[in-house]
Amino acid sequence: MAYMHFDTLAQDVRQAWRRLLRDRFFTLAAILILALGIGANTAVFSIVNSVLLRPLAFQEPERLFAIQEVIPQLTQFAPQLPVNAWHYREWKSRCSCFEDVALSNQQEFNLTGEGDPERVSAARVTSNFFSVFGISAQVGRTFVSEEGQDGKENVVVLSDALWRRRFGGNPSIVGQTIRLNGVSHVVVGVLPSSFRYHLRPTVGTTFRERVDVYKPWPIDKDQSGWVGDHNYTAVARLPRGKTPQQALAELNVIQAEIAKRFQTSDGQQVPWDLFGVLVPLQDQVVERGRSGLLLLLAAVGTVLLIACLNLGNLMLVRATARGRDTAILAALGASRGRIFRGVLTESLLLASWGAALGVGLAYTLVRAFVIVAPIDLPRVDEVSIDSHALAFAIVLAVGTALLFGILPAFRLMRADPQESLRTAGRSLTESRHKLRIREGLVAVEVGLSAALLIVAGLLITSFIHLGEVDRGFDAQNVLTAEISLPNTRYPDKEKRREFYRDLTSRIEVQSGVIAAGVISVLPLQGDAWADIVTIEGDTRPLAERPILRYSTVSPNYLRAMGIPLYSGRSIQETDYPRRVAVVSQGAAEKIWRGENPIGKRFRRAAPAEPAFEVLGVAGNVRSTGLDKEPEPIVYVSLWERAPETGSIAIRTSSDSRQAIGILRESVKSLDPDVPIAEIQTMTEIESNSVAQRRLQTLLVLSFAASALVLAALGTYSVLRYSVSRRTNEIGIRMALGAKPADVAIMVLRQGLWPVAIGLGAGIVGALAIGRFLSALLFSVSPRDPATFAIVAGVTLAAALVACWIPARRAAKLAPLRALRYE
Repeated sequence: MAYMHFDTLAQDVRQAWRRLLRDRFFTLAAILILALGIGANTAVFSIVNSVLLRPLAFQEPERLFAIQEVIPQLTQFAPQLPVNAWHYREWKSRCSCFEDVALSNQQEFNLTGEGDPERVSAARVTSNFFSVFGISAQVGRTFVSEEGQDGKENVVVLSDALWRRRFGGNPSIVGQTIRLNGVSHVVVGVLPSSFRYHLRPTVGTTFRERVDVYKPWPIDKDQSGWVGDHNYTAVARLPRGKTPQQALAELNVIQAEIAKRFQTSDGQQVPWDLFGVLVPLQDQVVERGRSGLLLLLAAVGTVLLIACLNLGNLMLVRATARGRDTAILAALGASRGRIFRGVLTESLLLASWGAALGVGLAYTLVRAFVIVAPIDLPRVDEVSIDSHALAFAIVLAVGTALLFGILPAFRLMRADPQESLRTAGRSLTESRHKLRIREGLVAVEVGLSAALLIVAGLLITSFIHLGEVDRGFDAQNVLTAEISLPNTRYPDKEKRREFYRDLTSRIEVQSGVIAAGVISVLPLQGDAWADIVTIEGDTRPLAERPILRYSTVSPNYLRAMGIPLYSGRSIQETDYPRRVAVVSQGAAEKIWRGENPIGKRFRRAAPAEPAFEVLGVAGNVRSTGLDKEPEPIVYVSLWERAPETGSIAIRTSSDSRQAIGILRESVKSLDPDVPIAEIQTMTEIESNSVAQRRLQTLLVLSFAASALVLAALGTYSVLRYSVSRRTNEIGIRMALGAKPADVAIMVLRQGLWPVAIGLGAGIVGALAIGRFLSALLFSVSPRDPATFAIVAGVTLAAALVACWIPARRAAKLAPLRALRYE
């Protein structure tokens, strides 16, 4: 019995394949359309699965939570804050709500020894860091508790990438010594290749997911205080059976007690509240890419749906054309089930071939995506085609086969053989009911494509507006780089200031260099630090005084970056060692509203320290992103807080990349062991800051354009087929006096009415989903009338082109020839 069933199935497949081979053009076109649709969907699903859905490569990752802190009085400045080290120590000693909790922060070290000096991304971590994640070393070991004590911390664990790149993957590296910032450290282990540093602070400097060196942190010698210094990232593992709500309730009891200890260095009480926030680590990691990737998945899925509707329309045409053959089969005794199974087998064959080619295309698309993906997209190096993606492709193939095959199969199965034989000739016009089904499919196609086009139009408008914003600086002909000074040779801010001063002086005397300056963090790459601003005569409580961003700059930095100076002057070398500052327009307005700030004085939180004198007012600068409003900034002198890792900006008279050699030679002449990292032009930094938006916009636009083409082809195919079936009717109309223009208008009207219905539905749909797009848009409303009008015009224009060709053909028919047409 099973053999007979298999034999019947094989016979169905052979017959379906023979029918498809007889219509080679349709078969090839259908397979290619499905391959493109299934391939693109599988590729995007692989990206979504790898970035958003695949569990993090840790032990029981669902029990891992990132901890952040909230001070309600500071929510306008920072809704959530990283962790204070003293708060962490309190949790560690008192909180039973966590199985364990670890603390870390990112740094950079200069790796010297064999080969050229290299700056490596590093992290200081508590000794229990890897045990919290449940990670063991692939070679050697991770840290033990004693290595978290002062004097025993000169050991490191390496990443797999650094181990292979710098040390050739040699297992004997364990036990050997490497030099970081001029200090010897013993390598105790190498991490597995799957481990990633996923902890990201909510505010601060540029985040790097790849960390190459891990160093234990004797946190007990940390000299921060109870208030401020929210500079660290914390991750906790919850005990089995404990909910996040229970853990958070216990944590906040401790937080309330910590808040009572908030006071300044002179003993003044700071009346701030303090709460904790637990965020699933997986959610925190994928937060930056979630909305954009889900939008791409929805867009590419819409294209595949339109393709299936198009193929369904074509299959309906084939079903009508095969009506006579099917009627004969039915007359000879073929069952309705056999007829239904035959059509569905054709659909499954087409979908299978399309899926096979689509999976190969998906591999290519995924590899290309990894190459061009934005650097700020999380987990991008984990993107791959896995078993889940292959299963998705199989489900997609079956789903598409049913979607475009089920209606034609039902049509043929339920058709009356006698009616099919009567209406098989072309001398009779097709029933209006059958034509309306195909026109309804066209309306759905047009509606989906219009909605997708509106989304793409809004993203394009948003991206254009983003490119037109005032950055606050001139990025042309500016070369940037990061320089990290080892604290063994540059232990204090004075020695670091001297290095930066000598470096900029040597660069500025070179031909083609206009100016060179150093800053703690470049624009568009984050903020350095923040503090309270207290002006003379301000008697408000400390908690009510403004908190502003501070940046440390060298003389000539503003000129090098092209930041305009609106009044006063910039910081100069002759100002050393006075406490001087330049404030942005936003800072001046916030602190001295309506007053001239030049010559005014202010202090930070500690009232005992000397005051800063304001020398000038500079333009506002976008520090964290082009889509973020400029924050008020206070520029203080380099000798105030010279950073261990500083960014240099070099303005040249022509191509800024010509200054790379000048920079390298200048640094080498001062200290050959100081590495230079992140060499890029300021225009490249600008481009990278919007890379995720740009790629997202381009992909959605390409999907929308594909959808529009498919919808136009669907309109054309239905109208062309309708004209061919109505040839006799058109001949009769023209014989009775209808003019060619009347015939053309009749055909155009028939083709455009489903387009108009679909366009209206698409506009309504775009209005409905607009609120979900708000987070992805910049300076444009999700109901932007110009975008809706342009999309409506483009859709109608494409439909007119698709309708004009069949209409022109109908208008040119000769009446006698049409009447004889059979």
